[in-house]
Amino acid sequence: MSGRFQEPKKKRTGLIVGIIIAIVVVLIIVGILIWFLLMQDSDSDTDPGDAITCTSDVQCPLDFRCQLSTNICVICIENGDCTSQIRPVCKIDSGVCVGCITDDDCDGNDQCGVDFLCHECLNDNDCTDPEVCSQISGGGDCVQCRSSVQCGMGELCIANLCV
Repeated sequence: MSGRFQEPKKKRTGLIVGIIIAIVVVLIIVGILIWFLLMQDSDSDTDPGDAITCTSDVQCPLDFRCQLSTNICVICIENGDCTSQIRPVCKIDSGVCVGCITDDDCDGNDQCGVDFLCHECLNDNDCTDPEVCSQISGGGDCVQCRSSVQCGMGELCIANLCV
């Protein structure tokens, strides 16, 4: 009798395994189709989510301009399009407003960093000794310390100050 009752369990186990295999195969096929469709959309050099093609400003969203060299809507094509005091300069090649492109775009002795923002210093040499630049690279402000090693005995560097 025990032989009869075990056969249905084997059939059920085989059926469950078969269903699981079929589901995995379907998921793989769907994944391949989705990948293929996404690859078809990525043939262009621009991000389809960001690029809006145009031939004039009226085809662009509000406050965007048509960059005629690329026929893409961008934030700016000249400095006058950049109204923010923090980012008043148009980086024409990418059509975005930045803080600076050269040191001449910065006030006083500030320098243009790799992040296209004006900074008091780009490295420690730009600061008056014993101050250091708050960022090791990219730009920052002249401060007392970046780490406690730069402070006196028993002092800690907290928020760029030796305390």
